Amino acid sequence: MMIYLDNAASSWPKPPQVYDAVRDWLKNNGANPGRSSHAMGREAHQLLYTVRVELAHLFHVEDPSRIALLQNVTEALNVALFGFLEPGDHVVSTGLEHNSVRRPLERLLMQGVDVDRVQLQEDGMLNTLLETCNHNTKMLILTHGSNVTGEIIPLRTIVKQMKKAYPNLRVLVDAAQTVGYEEIDVTEIGVDLFAFTGHKGLYGPQGTGGLYVAPGIRLNPVLLGGTGGDSESVDAPSSMPERLESGTRNTPGFAGLLEGIRYLRDVGIQTVQEHDFRLIQKVYVGLRGLQGVTILGPPYGAYRLPILSFTVEGYQSNEIVLVLDQHYHIAVRGGLHCAPDVHQQNGTKDTGAVRVSVSSFTTVEEIDTFINAMTEIVQAIV
Repeated sequence: MMIYLDNAASSWPKPPQVYDAVRDWLKNNGANPGRSSHAMGREAHQLLYTVRVELAHLFHVEDPSRIALLQNVTEALNVALFGFLEPGDHVVSTGLEHNSVRRPLERLLMQGVDVDRVQLQEDGMLNTLLETCNHNTKMLILTHGSNVTGEIIPLRTIVKQMKKAYPNLRVLVDAAQTVGYEEIDVTEIGVDLFAFTGHKGLYGPQGTGGLYVAPGIRLNPVLLGGTGGDSESVDAPSSMPERLESGTRNTPGFAGLLEGIRYLRDVGIQTVQEHDFRLIQKVYVGLRGLQGVTILGPPYGAYRLPILSFTVEGYQSNEIVLVLDQHYHIAVRGGLHCAPDVHQQNGTKDTGAVRVSVSSFTTVEEIDTFINAMTEIVQAIV
């Protein structure tokens, strides 16, 4: 049986009710939501509405219609960036960004958008952003938590201070890694665009995610097609969420996501957080004394995501990943984790790093097995 420690890529296993919901929906209702007035179509439409209501409750959003249901956080970020920015706009991002932000910004740069990327140091993070932005800056993009180092930025403080200094600034948050692990009140914080995925901390299936769009923000849709309404118009509907939801939604996937959100609600984010943090600290303790092992990110005891990346001197990260997979049946991730700027900043761009990430289903025994495996590997090669 494989020990799965790659939850930052996609959480697994899922709560049993998630599997049941997907299976039941595929078996019992194949209708397209928002397209038909028959009973099955209405049921499908109601399901998506219920998902929005649960997400709105989770993120403290007053109007569920401000949440567009999309395929994943990558789509959500692309919808936000290409739907909001225009040639001549100034945008600021950070060195924590995933390629889901980095690559769209490169395309926008070629289209005439002015892009500044800043490296954030913990002791001067806010000052760096304040100095880089100006009164003409249209958007600030923030990765809430790094998928490499596990670092979590002080989102509330940054957004509040940046908007105090620059009232017209709009903030886009990539919450791929923090949703389900952190309590996030997007309304109180003042986030304008909030991109999230369903298949990580919300325990949903792959192919689920979304984008919260604050009142007063209007995005140009990047995908046009059928929405089930306003069919006579050649443009997308003006109302949310239909404006951003052309094409058929992944209804079976969202049926599973609904159960994942309910599981998280029943267990409690704080309980998940305490469990995961305890285990990732155990990983830290088990690795820090091994010869040749260097741990990235916050020091022991500091608050972090349930993610820990490390290097082994003299070895490529994927060499260690392969040994763990083939000899110990442990799944972790190596390489650059689609975040090359983070690795550049940490001096690991040539080797990559081995990333361990846990979930509420990870056990102490599994972590012990991983630590014992790494101890054997290091003793054999160092």
